[in-house]
Amino acid sequence: MPNSTVTIDTGEWVYVDRFGSPHTVTDAQTFTLTVTDGGASTVEYNIPLAQEVTTTDGYTLVFRPETTISQVNNAGSFHTIGYLTDAGQGSVFHDRRGELCIACPVSHTVQRWRIAKITPSDADFASAGTVTMTLEDQFGNVMVMPAPAAGGSITVGQAS
Repeated sequence: MPNSTVTIDTGEWVYVDRFGSPHTVTDAQTFTLTVTDGGASTVEYNIPLAQEVTTTDGYTLVFRPETTISQVNNAGSFHTIGYLTDAGQGSVFHDRRGELCIACPVSHTVQRWRIAKITPSDADFASAGTVTMTLEDQFGNVMVMPAPAAGGSITVGQAS
């Protein structure tokens, strides 16, 4: 499966912890996004395990992708974000399945960020592009990426 590197520039990601407090991700932090292109209407994203980014106030955000265990074959699968379509390049997709799970830097409770809105410039990132997202967690917090003050969009490298 191809991977893309997501790069966070100055002020683009203001992480909202479980208690609603903001933590700005440090400039030039990166993480990997696994892109699965199952066809024109079945593009999916996963965040591989053991990735971290730091914040300007000294915290570390740890990605904690979770799995669902099948009762049929006892095999696990990640809470994959999808489905996106290649045909809808640059489209706004609402209420996608899957979650972005990150340990709260203060309480260490896993926040399960549901994708309320995602807009990739190129769903399968066959070429470098950008993404914007609105996420909602189980505690009622909302996080917009990039942060409104930063404007623009977040850079995503070509899947390779």
